[in-house]
Amino acid sequence: MNYFRRKWLLRIRDGLYAVGLWRFAEAHSPMSDRESNGSIGEKLQRAQEKDQREVEILYSTKLVRVRLENREYLIPVNYVTPKGRDSSDIFEAKDGLQFVLFLPNYEGFTKTNWQDGWFNRHRIDVVEVSTDKKHRIPQRIFESHKPSLEGEPSLTGNGLRGYFWKNRDIKGVKWIGKRSSGEFVLLESTHAPGEHLLRGEYPLCKAQYFRESEELFVAYQYSLDHLANWMEIDNAVWSKLHQWRAK
Repeated sequence: MNYFRRKWLLRIRDGLYAVGLWRFAEAHSPMSDRESNGSIGEKLQRAQEKDQREVEILYSTKLVRVRLENREYLIPVNYVTPKGRDSSDIFEAKDGLQFVLFLPNYEGFTKTNWQDGWFNRHRIDVVEVSTDKKHRIPQRIFESHKPSLEGEPSLTGNGLRGYFWKNRDIKGVKWIGKRSSGEFVLLESTHAPGEHLLRGEYPLCKAQYFRESEELFVAYQYSLDHLANWMEIDNAVWSKLHQWRAK
C-alpha cells in the first residue's frame, strides 16, 4: 500500500475528517446514491457537531514533551490535535513524530480550521519524522528512478525540474531541485500542474527523504496548489523542528 495512503488511513480514524469526507462523498456520488448518502451525511453531520462541542472544551495550546529516541521536542499540542487538553504531557514517539501546519502562517490547529479535515487545501500533513530510513537519500532515490523517467524534464519552474515517467500510464511527476542550503531535493506530485482531474482525484505534492545534515527522515504532503511554495514549506517544516527541539 502507498506509504502516504497508509498513514492517511491510520489518521482518518479519529473522526476529525468526518465533515470533509461527507462533503467529498456528496459532491462526487451519482444521483442514484444521494438518498443513502443523505443518511450517511446526517450521521457524519452529527459526528461533526459532537467533535465541535469537544473541541470547544478540550482545545489547548499546552506544551507536550515528545521523545524521539535521544531527542526531545516541546511541541504545542494544537500542532498534533485540536482536542489535546487532557493528553499526556510526555509522549514517546516510537513510530515517529507527526504534526500538522496550516498555510499561510504555519500555525497548528485552531478551533475552526480542523473542520475540513484532510481536504483543507491549506493543510500540510507531516506524517513522519524519525531517525530511521537512512537509505532514503533524495539523490540516490532519483538515480534509481532515472532509467524509467524521460531523458529531459518536460516541466520547469519555481526552481524545479519535473520528469514524467517514460510509461505514461504511470501517473505523477518527479521533481528535482536544490533547497536554499544547496542540498539536492526530490519531490513527487500525483499529477502535473493544470492536469485534468478525474472525479474524486485530489492532487498532492509529497516529500519523503532522509536529510543527512539533520540525521532525520521526514515525510509530508500538501495540496499541489502550493507547489510553487515548495521551498518555503520545506524550510517551515525544518524550522518548526529546530524551534521545538529541547534536547
